[in-house]
Amino acid sequence: MGTENTLGGSVNEFEQYLQLAESGNAFAQYKIGDFYYSGKGVEKNIDKAVYWYKLAAENGNAEAQYCVGYAYYYGESVEKDFAVAYEYFKKSAEAGVSASQKRLGDLYYFGDGVDADYEKAFGWYKKAAEQNNQYALGRLGDCYYYGDGVEKNYEKAVEYYGKAAEGGVAPACYSLGYCYFYGEGVEKDYIKAAYWYTKSAEKGDADAQYSLGKCYFNGHGVAVDYDKAVYWYKKAAEQGHDWAQNNLGVCYNDGKGVTRDYNEAFKLYLKSAEQDNAVAQNNVGFYYERGIGTQIDIKKAVYWYEKAVAQGNIDAHYNLGCLYLDGDVFTADDEKAYALLGKAANKGHKGAQFEYGKCYLFGKGAQKDMLQAAYWWQKAAENGHVAAMGNLGSCYYNGDGIQKDYAKAFYWFTKGAAAGNDYAQKNLGQCYEKGAGTVKDAAQAIYWYEKAAAQNNTAALNALANIYFFGSGVAADKNKAKEYWSRAAQLGNKFAKEMLKDRFGIKF
Repeated sequence: MGTENTLGGSVNEFEQYLQLAESGNAFAQYKIGDFYYSGKGVEKNIDKAVYWYKLAAENGNAEAQYCVGYAYYYGESVEKDFAVAYEYFKKSAEAGVSASQKRLGDLYYFGDGVDADYEKAFGWYKKAAEQNNQYALGRLGDCYYYGDGVEKNYEKAVEYYGKAAEGGVAPACYSLGYCYFYGEGVEKDYIKAAYWYTKSAEKGDADAQYSLGKCYFNGHGVAVDYDKAVYWYKKAAEQGHDWAQNNLGVCYNDGKGVTRDYNEAFKLYLKSAEQDNAVAQNNVGFYYERGIGTQIDIKKAVYWYEKAVAQGNIDAHYNLGCLYLDGDVFTADDEKAYALLGKAANKGHKGAQFEYGKCYLFGKGAQKDMLQAAYWWQKAAENGHVAAMGNLGSCYYNGDGIQKDYAKAFYWFTKGAAAGNDYAQKNLGQCYEKGAGTVKDAAQAIYWYEKAAAQNNTAALNALANIYFFGSGVAADKNKAKEYWSRAAQLGNKFAKEMLKDRFGIKF
């Protein structure tokens, strides 16, 4: 194997070294081990390689001691044993072999074969780095980044990552890209981040492949390119990267860079979820709840939501809370819904804030309390929840849980209507019709009623029918009134059916 992984030789060289090795020459024994390990000049044979490395190591050859330590570290020809690996690496490291110094640092850092000791790990990495060991330079960067064995210093981390990255060390290239992406120890620079992610990804680093996929998906440092995002997500996912599996699932769910395929999305989400990825667990729960890419299975939906909830995933709190809030006789649980939605609402989840307000509106899991309902709808509306805008507008319009204020009602109805909420559109039309919070404007009233009616809002259809039947601000047109009431009646509205019967003698 060699400490520098540079092996070579011919049959004649092998025979020459073999004679010396058999006579007890430690360097020759080490070289014979290299011949067998590389398969150059002789048929590859790891067992024989380790045999000769051991002979050389026992005779004091420091490079061979590294090789034997390596064999025990990875379990090559011998049973994996970190403690034995430690003994060989230590002898070799003390003799000045940088590869062993770096490996010894790893053992102390991760607590393999020896008690974890960040300070000793840092010390050995530093010794190896002083000999320009590129991998040790990268590990020094990690120590400075995390504050392991040394005071945390992002600038120093970037310095060492940079040295290792220039030497082509894939993990260091990734870490340097990460620092540029988030502006840690260096000015934020998406272009440089993408550059270093690419360097690392091309060398097979899964974290870098995933991160590069994100850059292409979101247009960070590179142009948005869903095909390339999928390419890199796949590379990382094939190595078992849980976030890449989840994000690749998103691509299949959305049809970005691939043909939309819910079955494939579900498979990828499940792989990621089984690795304890909370976002994927929430996605799997959602798929089971809705029957997307798989059969509906509420028990499994609850199982996966609960797994994600246990990890603090706010979306899962919301989804499971909604399932309990709106569930059937087997799944409805107002108290659980209230608790889950409350946690998500207090974390700023706008959907949960809206549903939490509904808990207070209907008295589910708590006493009815319009003051609290209005409070949470205000929170949700301010966070951009469109339906909450309509509900909050109604609170201001009617003085429910909050002081009546037509101007504020008009404001929130306008916001919700512009975002396409039919309830807000209908109520905005009402504000214009009645001059509540604004000046009367029949044209605007009709415009917004029509917008809501186009979404089958029966209240808006009834309002339009009344306007045309009585000629409120427009010329009376009983045929149009009948048309609007008929549309509402077809949607099952009882009031519209009564109007058709009373005004036109039509039984619906």
